[in-house]
Amino acid sequence: MMSKAVKESKEVVKYVQKSEKAEPKFSFYINIHVLDKKQLIKAAVDSSKMVPKFMSDFTASLGASVVSDESIIGQITDELLKEFPAEMEKAGVLTEFEQVFTKGTMAVLRCSIMSIDFAKAIRAEKGEEGIMHYQNMIDGMKYFDMSDDEIASTMGEVELDMLKEFPEEIGNELKAEFEKEGLKVNVECKTEEEQAKFLFDYMKEHMS
Repeated sequence: MMSKAVKESKEVVKYVQKSEKAEPKFSFYINIHVLDKKQLIKAAVDSSKMVPKFMSDFTASLGASVVSDESIIGQITDELLKEFPAEMEKAGVLTEFEQVFTKGTMAVLRCSIMSIDFAKAIRAEKGEEGIMHYQNMIDGMKYFDMSDDEIASTMGEVELDMLKEFPEEIGNELKAEFEKEGLKVNVECKTEEEQAKFLFDYMKEHMS
């Protein structure tokens, strides 16, 4: 007999709209700008100071007195490109990351969200109680005689709302990593619609 947990998970998946094409469901950009290169180098070579976890392999390469801007930002983005997809997948989100721009100590990564495992994502964020409330929402729509197509459409809107929260959540997570160590690194996450204007204005103000 199918367990209640498995049945609920299947119900959640049933109403997630899937695309046959390998097109991203949602994309956004992560803008990373190292504001104080000397401070970052000092933190990395100072063995008495903890550095952000994604810089753990960075210390050996920063012993030289002169380190290029490209090396500074490259080490950070390389680690993010390597680690972030796996971390996101643990939370039920399949992503693709690509570095699309670099200038000086600034880089831009594009994050494409390819799919979401709702059951896994809800459990990662809210636990089993979250799954229960999600199932109750679906049961409520069935109670009011909504068709499967209508429920799928509504769940598609819920999914889109969830996707739109990712830029702010990831931006805050990265900012917290840097701020925790007192490092001056600016992080701004923008949607595809916002990115072009943001990058133009930001570079004009900070890098001209």
